[in-house]
Amino acid sequence: MVPWDTYMPRDAPRYFGTPEQYADLYGFVRAGAAYLDGYEDAAVVGKTVKDDRHGPTPPVALRGGSGDVWAFVRAQPGQPDAPVAVHLIDWGEPKPFAVALRNAAFSGPGQLTARLLVPAKYDRATHDQADKTGDYSSLARAIDVKSHAEEAVTTVEIPRLAPWGILVISPGR
Repeated sequence: MVPWDTYMPRDAPRYFGTPEQYADLYGFVRAGAAYLDGYEDAAVVGKTVKDDRHGPTPPVALRGGSGDVWAFVRAQPGQPDAPVAVHLIDWGEPKPFAVALRNAAFSGPGQLTARLLVPAKYDRATHDQADKTGDYSSLARAIDVKSHAEEAVTTVEIPRLAPWGILVISPGR
């Protein structure tokens, strides 16, 4: 239903969106609720943001891509073994890029494991079934990502996003 009927500013006509335009994103939010509920903002990285909570070495760095990629790091306070969610969006002309994770900020030395979730293409029957059952997992799909670790950094290769993704980071213990 959102944003099916939106008032626009300055006497512009009302905007009526369709499920085909937005359902993939809203379904993705529901499918990714496990990485939103109970999570809090931990870091932000993007071309015009200055987040100095972590000093000169942020927990996440972006390499390559469109130059207009943003990463919003979310974690569960007091839960060091819980996955960390890095919400990604590419507002530019999407291109593959890399996310460099400072291992010590996530779990200490050693490789991290990474899984990328992206919105599933909108399909009315799949969305109707998810609404009926309350199981929204089919509204996201996992993408295989390559990662390589050095002692201090794990780098994850991200394919072109369209434009959303959630990179789920877990300790590789």
